[in-house]
Amino acid sequence: MNRRTFVFLGATGILATSIPLACSQINNVKYDPLLAEPQSLSALLDYEQITAIGNKYLEKTTGETNVRSLVKHLTDGISDSKTGLAIALEAKIKTDFKKQNTVMVDGWVLSVTEARQCALSSLTILT
Repeated sequence: MNRRTFVFLGATGILATSIPLACSQINNVKYDPLLAEPQSLSALLDYEQITAIGNKYLEKTTGETNVRSLVKHLTDGISDSKTGLAIALEAKIKTDFKKQNTVMVDGWVLSVTEARQCALSSLTILT
């Protein structure tokens, strides 16, 4: 075996073992479970309806199809201050409605934050 073949096989072996490892970590994100519980919708809908809305939102949207991206979007603009997460999410939902940052999913007009919470909820049940 010559040097070029050895280097090529070594690099291929490293690549072959690192890609599956990297892909397996894509949904391994630590987050507060409250992110996956849309409080305002929980008063109106049961868990199955919330996850159904989440699945439909995931079908409609690109770039927000994994736990990591949803958690990132949900926590954007939320500081780690003394304000509780539920209060911060509620404020974010109100801001979405004020700015007309809404989406129609399964006959419901939802803030994007609520839709993302439903999507995170549906992904959580799958993993």
